[in-house]
Amino acid sequence: MQTYSKIKESIKNNSEIVSDELHILGNVEENSIVETSRLQIDGTTEEYSTQYSRFANINVHKGTLRCHEASIKNLDGGEIHATKVDVVTCNGGFIYAQDVHIESILKPVTIIASHSITVGSVSVADSLFKINYKEVPIINSKLDLIQDDLEQLKEELEDAKKHNIAQLSNIEHKIDTLQTEYQTILDAYKIATITLNGTVAQGNQITFTLNTDNEITYVTQEQSYAPFHLNITASNTSLLPIATL
Repeated sequence: MQTYSKIKESIKNNSEIVSDELHILGNVEENSIVETSRLQIDGTTEEYSTQYSRFANINVHKGTLRCHEASIKNLDGGEIHATKVDVVTCNGGFIYAQDVHIESILKPVTIIASHSITVGSVSVADSLFKINYKEVPIINSKLDLIQDDLEQLKEELEDAKKHNIAQLSNIEHKIDTLQTEYQTILDAYKIATITLNGTVAQGNQITFTLNTDNEITYVTQEQSYAPFHLNITASNTSLLPIATL
């Protein structure tokens, strides 16, 4: 493993590079690993390459990226795990995130989000647009961290009851905040949206997964749609603008 503050050359096969910040002018080749807080790649991340970064800006992505925020000019069959994803042109691939924005889809893509999917144009069939936090690894990792923090705070709460009453209010506030954040993630599907602008190609799948793990699915026709979302009442849950059970 090599450590750099900045690099301006391609990353070769089987390389592993760790840096605070990286700007790669060339390609990231197969079986390589890049780990950094800020990443810019002017070339292509090849298949079987892996990138870890808090913020990533990539020209052509064919590898696997795990980050907080991703900005991709051309997603070309690659895989992205992130909180927020912005893609200009999509030529196939897989995205798992909280919020996803794509300007244009030219080849089928799988997008699974916990909160929102927004697409400027969908000119091909066979894409999957799905709301389900359970299939978004970064969201499940966040839930696990919240649970761990809650367990620790509950232990601190019990200790404070015996030895430090003055800290009770502060600890209880932290617990309430984390519990609210946790429940907000679980309930995200209730306010989630899938927005496909313009005339949508026939044969794309829209799916919302409920907290019961039941799914509501609609397959698009060649037409324009208002944003897809759930209408939830005490007796019924439907998918709008298309009512489906």
